[in-house]
Amino acid sequence: MVPSLGALDKGNTQWLFLSFVPLMFIKNLKHINLYNKIIYIYAFFILQCIISLVYTNNINVSIIDLSRHLILFLLVTLLVSLLKNNKFTFYRISVVISLFLLYESTASLSPLFHFIYNNGLDFSLISSINIDSLKGVTGNRNITTASIVIKLPFVIYSIYYSKPFFKIVFGILLFFPSLSLLIINSRAALLSLILILLILILTVLVNHFKKSLNLLFIVIPITLSILFANSLVPDKSLNTAQRIESIEFSNESSSQRFFLWENAFDYISKNPFIGCGIGNWKIESAAYWGSYGDRYLVPFHAHNDFIEFTTELGIMGGLTYLFLFLFVLYKSLVQYIKTRDLKFLILLLSLTALFIDSSLNFPFERPIIQVMFVVLIALNINYDADE
Repeated sequence: MVPSLGALDKGNTQWLFLSFVPLMFIKNLKHINLYNKIIYIYAFFILQCIISLVYTNNINVSIIDLSRHLILFLLVTLLVSLLKNNKFTFYRISVVISLFLLYESTASLSPLFHFIYNNGLDFSLISSINIDSLKGVTGNRNITTASIVIKLPFVIYSIYYSKPFFKIVFGILLFFPSLSLLIINSRAALLSLILILLILILTVLVNHFKKSLNLLFIVIPITLSILFANSLVPDKSLNTAQRIESIEFSNESSSQRFFLWENAFDYISKNPFIGCGIGNWKIESAAYWGSYGDRYLVPFHAHNDFIEFTTELGIMGGLTYLFLFLFVLYKSLVQYIKTRDLKFLILLLSLTALFIDSSLNFPFERPIIQVMFVVLIALNINYDADE
C-alpha cells in the first residue's frame, strides 16, 4: 500500500506517510472535541512520554518514538472529529475495512495464485512452503496475520447487515484472509481467531438466535479455508490442528519471550518509577544478551508492549497504557450488554485480538497495526453513550 522507497523496514516509510495524513485534515482541528474519558487516559500516557525526555538515556531515539505516539494521538482525535461531523455508519466503515483486508490477504496469497496460474490445481507438486513469501504488504508474516485477525470481525459485521447477495460476497471475501491466516499458522493469531469465533458463536446463539443463520456465511468459508490450507501443506507439522495442539508454555516454544520478559521485569524492579525513556528499551535490552554472544541476534523489543512501555516510563506509564486497553474493552462490553448492538461486540472482538498481539509481540512498531488501533479507539469514543 505504501512503497518502501528502498528502506530495509517498510515500517519506516509507513510512519512517514502517517505523519502527513493529519496535514490533509488540518481544517478539522477546530472541530475536535477532547472531552472524553478515553482521550483523558490516552493524553495522560502521552504526557508521560513527553516527560520521559527529561530523563531519557538517548534523546534521539526518544524523539523518534515520541513523534510516533503524537502522530497516533492526533490521528485518533482527527478521526473522532470526522466520524462525528460526517455521520459515517458502522456498516460502511466495516465494508471499507473489509476491502482493505481483501487487499492484504490477496497480496499475501499472491505466491499461491502464481502457482495455480502456472500449474493449475495440482498441489501434489508442492514439496514445501516458504511461509515468509506470504508476508504480503507487510515486512513480516506475523504482522500480516495480526493485521488480518484484527480486521476479521468487521467482515463478520458486514455479513450480518448485508442483503442476501452481499452476504455471499462477504462470505467469499472471508475465505481469503482465513486461508492466509491458516497457511501462515501464527500461533498468536490462531488463538485470537479461535477466541473470536467462540465468543461470536456463543453470543449469537444466546442473544441473537433469530440471526443465527448468518453464522453459516462465517463458519462455511472458514471451514473451507481450513480444509484447503491442510490440503496445501505438505509438512504435517504445519497442519493447523497440529499447530494448535503443539502450543505450549515454554521459553523455546515462545521464541524466548519468557527470557525477554524476565529481562524486562529485572530492569523494572531496579527502575520502578523512572524508566530508560520512551523508545530506549531497544538499547537497554542489549546488555541482557551478553551471555548469548553471537549465537543470537539481539532483540529490539520485549515482545509485550505493556511491559516494554513500563521499562521506558516506569510502572505508572506501563499501567496507564494497559488501563487504556482495559478501559476501552470494558466500555465496549458494557455498551454491548446495555444495547445488544453487534457493533459493540465487533469492537470488543477486534480490540481483544489487538490486546493479545500487544501482549505477545510489539505492534506499536507496526504502522499497519497502529492504524487499526487508531480506528478502534476513535470508534469507541464516537459511540460512547456516556459522553
